[in-house]
Amino acid sequence: MSAYNKAILVSNNINSTKDEVSEAYKNLFNSLIKPNLYIEFDIVKRQADADLKSDSESGKYTQESVKEAKKFVEDSYKELKEYLARDDIQDSKIDDYKFELQHSPDRLRYDTSELEKVISEAEVKSNSDKYTDETLEYLKDKLSEAKSYLKETKSKRGQDKRSELIKEIDNAIKSLIEKTKKVSSQARKSLESKVSIAKKIEQGKKSKLAYDELNKVINESVNILNVSGNDDDYEKQIEKLEKAIEKFKASEDIKIDNTDKKTKKKIKK
Repeated sequence: MSAYNKAILVSNNINSTKDEVSEAYKNLFNSLIKPNLYIEFDIVKRQADADLKSDSESGKYTQESVKEAKKFVEDSYKELKEYLARDDIQDSKIDDYKFELQHSPDRLRYDTSELEKVISEAEVKSNSDKYTDETLEYLKDKLSEAKSYLKETKSKRGQDKRSELIKEIDNAIKSLIEKTKKVSSQARKSLESKVSIAKKIEQGKKSKLAYDELNKVINESVNILNVSGNDDDYEKQIEKLEKAIEKFKASEDIKIDNTDKKTKKKIKK
């Protein structure tokens, strides 16, 4: 008699003992449900392997964390199969194993070697006394943000901000203004003030193109402050920078698509 038919008989028999009901359920579970769990977790395991393979080939993550994540999947899957062989398995425990396998990529850590190199090089400039205090402070703020992110990446995967931070540090370096031994004119002070204000403008909802155009004029202004001592140059650049700021603020906002378009590599069944 099949486990299913036996379970029906026990269920319909009002005289069935607690032990008989328990035994019938265990046999039914082992014959019908457990095989499906093995199949389900085999698919989950292969999907986790495919995800890790794709992430590994992206070059975003350290090889050490990739190896650790792959080992975690193998160990968890082995432990799961041993657990499924038991008679006293629980749904909550099964859910835990499934969650751990599906989220194994969360154990990956970004390769931050390039960001660390940029930070190291930028710190040399941040310790220099040849630049104005205000522009050095801006660079130090960006370095502080980058260092906080580095600390964060050691404990979790989180958001990939590496390229963004490298670009911000690069812009901060380009914005450094050298000190002048001459007494600053009012025009120079005005341009320095405009540059300071412009650097604090964030991209927000504006397009990357509009933001890049603004930063291009900011960098031009910094270059003029570093190479020119002519008030006419300062005044012309003030006007140009003011127009660039106005143009950026007047530019259209980009439409943000909140739909997650990221697609994962799927297993062929």
